[in-house]
Amino acid sequence: MSNVRLKKTGFENGQWTGQLSGTSDSEELTVWSDGKRAEGLVVAKVEGESQIWDVTFPVPLGALGDAAAVFLFRMKGSVEPLETLTLLAGKALDGDPRAELAGLRAELDLIKKVLRRSLAEADADK
Repeated sequence: MSNVRLKKTGFENGQWTGQLSGTSDSEELTVWSDGKRAEGLVVAKVEGESQIWDVTFPVPLGALGDAAAVFLFRMKGSVEPLETLTLLAGKALDGDPRAELAGLRAELDLIKKVLRRSLAEADADK
């Protein structure tokens, strides 16, 4: 099982996507969170490939809240995860410099938008 790999290909709109390779049995892949098996994992064979699978995992809404959520993607019978997904939200980010920086960037984008609109209106009035 050492040649089995799971590579993240994206995370958008609450959907984690990846590609599983090195196995002919997609039923072996599982996702775990808080010691329980997570539901919703979809594994689909890539057309024309014998050991490559597209993987989609919709993050459960219950995982989004004032805490950290960790999802472990692993093969049945293996303790080591092939991939992990860690989500931080709400109070878990209080004081986190990355969250503060993201907030400042959002505010700066808003200020730039308002300033550009104001300048465009001033130019139109000339």
